[in-house]
Amino acid sequence: MPEYIPKNLTKLGHKPPLRPQHAPHAWNKPVYGQKIQYANTDTSEKLDAKGIKRVQSITGTFLYYGRAQNPLILPALNEISNQQASPMVLTRAACDQLLDYLHTHPNAVIRFSVLYPMQPTLFCQRLAVVVQHFLL
Repeated sequence: MPEYIPKNLTKLGHKPPLRPQHAPHAWNKPVYGQKIQYANTDTSEKLDAKGIKRVQSITGTFLYYGRAQNPLILPALNEISNQQASPMVLTRAACDQLLDYLHTHPNAVIRFSVLYPMQPTLFCQRLAVVVQHFLL
């Protein structure tokens, strides 16, 4: 899927960011020592019908990509999709941040590696040595 992100960014009319974005969603700084930390409430104005359609289109398009190729964007998509029924201006800002992140990192690669040699072979070799010792 090397052309999926650039093709969809041009379809959505997203312009390249001025600075690279390395975080798919905003981070809330915790207040240490406070017992209860409430979520930030969004008091900005609601988006019009065109803005709602754009938020829904971004969520639907990149949810497929997040499940198939890049699971790092799933928390950002979850945050956006929770608000897509009645999105606010801050939801549009979260969408822009996600699109900037995807423009900065268009090709995600998941690599799996083995850190240790396979353990069952070690156990089988030890078992063979123990069995040979008792049979002699």
